Amino acid sequence: MPDLPLVSHVLPAALALLAYVGAGLGYVLTAPEGGGSSGPRLCCAALEHYLDTHTVSAPIEHALRRGTVAVGMTRRQVILLRGVPRACASEGKRPLLIYDVEDTATPSWLHVRFEDGRVASVRRVPAAGVPA
Repeated sequence: MPDLPLVSHVLPAALALLAYVGAGLGYVLTAPEGGGSSGPRLCCAALEHYLDTHTVSAPIEHALRRGTVAVGMTRRQVILLRGVPRACASEGKRPLLIYDVEDTATPSWLHVRFEDGRVASVRRVPAAGVPA
């Protein structure tokens, strides 16, 4: 392969480096003390920017600052707080996002059910095969 241009050798490494830097940036945008049932918290600057550019009610703002999912949040707000869900399901027009819960003694899932574009319910469900 000596006749291949240098770009064909460098391009895969450059793309891998960009992916690595992108992953690092994603980590920087979430606070390291986040995690568990509240998910990765938005870093202060990202949270302040979101609150400065969006109108939210006082209870939703309080939940965003705590890093917890609350009834009444939009799907976008939940994904900002928790990230991409492990699984999605749907019962007609009632989507369900499923997240890991890591701060309990027994492994469980966080089920976030939506109705009319807003969180209608949030509940923890024990993982299969684990006594409640």
